[in-house]
Amino acid sequence: EAGLIMRELKLRGLVQRTLVIAPKGLVTQWVSEMRLHFGEAFQLVLPEDIKSWQRIAHAAAPGHEERSGHDPENLPANPWRMFSQVVVPMDSVKPLDKRRGWSAAQVGEHNRERFEDLISAEWDMVIVDEAHRLGGSTDQVARFKLGQGLSEAAPYLLLLSATPHQGKTDAFHRLVSLLDAQEFPDIGSITRERVQPYIIRTEKRRAIDAEGKPLFKPRHTQLGPVRWEARHRPQKALYDAVTEYVREGYNQAMQEKRSYIGFLMILMQRLVVSSTSAIRTTLERRLDALAAPEEPLTLFSLTADEEWADLDGQEQLDALLHTHLRALKNERVEVKLLLEAAARCEQ
Repeated sequence: EAGLIMRELKLRGLVQRTLVIAPKGLVTQWVSEMRLHFGEAFQLVLPEDIKSWQRIAHAAAPGHEERSGHDPENLPANPWRMFSQVVVPMDSVKPLDKRRGWSAAQVGEHNRERFEDLISAEWDMVIVDEAHRLGGSTDQVARFKLGQGLSEAAPYLLLLSATPHQGKTDAFHRLVSLLDAQEFPDIGSITRERVQPYIIRTEKRRAIDAEGKPLFKPRHTQLGPVRWEARHRPQKALYDAVTEYVREGYNQAMQEKRSYIGFLMILMQRLVVSSTSAIRTTLERRLDALAAPEEPLTLFSLTADEEWADLDGQEQLDALLHTHLRALKNERVEVKLLLEAAARCEQ
């Protein structure tokens, strides 16, 4: 859908330079899909590439533009103008207020290279995938500031999301304010009638093929009771053991006001009802982290404290699984016992 809109605007002569912002795990897919379905070549710029492109931009000589696909206008001044169609990971270009171990000058240089130069590169269209991440937990988090910059970077802004409203009106307000800050000045302005002109919803039940036939079969939901039987004894033992581990770890985390550890415990409970394989894999990752050489106990070895709320669920889970902060005093022993119970289930 984004490709169709972009192509239409290009055919009308309204768009030449397009920037796609997407989660890191989706950027290569964006490059591939745009080439496959639309014959559009997008340059993928990863965090480790930014310094290199900056050196190339400043070193580029006249006469190289056609061979490299560079945009010759203002080439030395801004490396983000070297290509007219770019895909970049969302978290590699969000602005920072501070970062542990960095000076103010280093933070300023980072923001200039990755955020300010990107925003000022004169894009005609900006496409953001998984755009609900820009809503953030407050209007001070990095991703929302990135969204604000992107909303001013181009006349055409396309926000893509399968979950734009997650039940939090304040986050949804921040998201739609990126489209029109004057129309949505405060939370009270969020009404179905005012939002409707800004949102296109493609519901699964209404999706049809070229012949007008439904793409998906109707979905029917019914309650199916499941009873523990004798053959389920290992599974029940695993479920009960994980539940006790979760209960003890969660209560201790709440007493110590460590909500992130409580969040990890809740995820463990969800995984045990998902599948034995899911909980076993997660427990193995957790044990590896607990068994690693002791380091300063910090949750944010790779992420600044203020960025924690800026991560999505999977990113938070990855961070939690690798932290040395323990949910329980003897958590390493507990996790080993749970893995043994999981192994019995899989026998």
